[in-house]
Amino acid sequence: MVPIQRRLLRLLTATALTLTACVTASAGPTAEAAPGSPALTPPLGWNSWNSFGCGITEAQVRQAADTMVSSGMRDAGYQYVVVDDCWFDPERDAAGNLRANPTKFPSGMKALGDYIHSKGLKFGIYQAPNEVTCAQGVGTYPGRTGSKDHEAQDAATFASWGVDYLKYDWCSGSGTLSEQVARFTIMRDALRATGRPIVYSINSNSFHAPTGDKYNWGEVADVWRTTEDLLDIWQNNNTNSYPMGVGNVLGRAEPSEPSQAEPTEPSRASRAGPSEPSRAEPGRAEPSRASRARPSRPSRAEPSRTEPSRAKPSQSRRRLNSGSVKISVKPITLPCAGDAPSLMPRHSESVGSY
Repeated sequence: MVPIQRRLLRLLTATALTLTACVTASAGPTAEAAPGSPALTPPLGWNSWNSFGCGITEAQVRQAADTMVSSGMRDAGYQYVVVDDCWFDPERDAAGNLRANPTKFPSGMKALGDYIHSKGLKFGIYQAPNEVTCAQGVGTYPGRTGSKDHEAQDAATFASWGVDYLKYDWCSGSGTLSEQVARFTIMRDALRATGRPIVYSINSNSFHAPTGDKYNWGEVADVWRTTEDLLDIWQNNNTNSYPMGVGNVLGRAEPSEPSQAEPTEPSRASRAGPSEPSRAEPGRAEPSRASRARPSRPSRAEPSRTEPSRAKPSQSRRRLNSGSVKISVKPITLPCAGDAPSLMPRHSESVGSY
């Protein structure tokens, strides 16, 4: 299996683990998505960040879409292919419109969306409610092309490209909760006004004191994060601070025995741990554990890559394998957007960002 297929299946496994957290968390009151939501059940898919970070290209996205189909993940319910940060030209055009980075996405975003749709998949894209995106905010990508004061214009652009999913990432330490609610609501209304059913996924937490678990975002968004970024690890003892694993969300130190509902942590004794892109935020460090290798966080400009083990689903109820992780994946109809991290978070926010 070629490297991108291996990386994709690993990140899809991380998404499945997040889904398990979502199902577990749904024992409480049911959360409902925003009025007019096109996502009444949890959306499943792939986000580019954990594999490629700011180095994402059109060719990589097309190959990921191909792999979603050939691996059987599309038929298992994984529909969305989401292009994360750094897809855009660092400057808007003369009319203030967003446009694709011509070097990295030479065909443009409309053509990319058409290709994804031709595979029976849905097209997702990234933006931010401030003047800069996350990568621009930490200085690893040029320009100031966030959606602030361009919400209606950007929403119309996304609709014209055939976008089906928007990841909208606060990624700033500034702003009160009320300011976040107001800014996120502006884009929600702009998306709804286009008439196109675009899933609206928000992250209010990154770089910010987490507010995802302190407000009912169901009136604002279709999918929202309640935690900090997730990596493809189980548990590192952090409490809603960067980074986290699924075990942190579930409040469990270690998984017990493998089952369809409880993934086990893969052994790290014989291979290097995964790496995660850096956001260069001071004051955040992952605690070390002597028992296994730790994931490192490289520059946001180009994440390092490790190869997961093979996994190929073959039936309607798919089984994913990554090291010793074994989990059956079956699309569900539990609306749990407010009870667990987004199923497509940036860093597993991934998948994922995820």
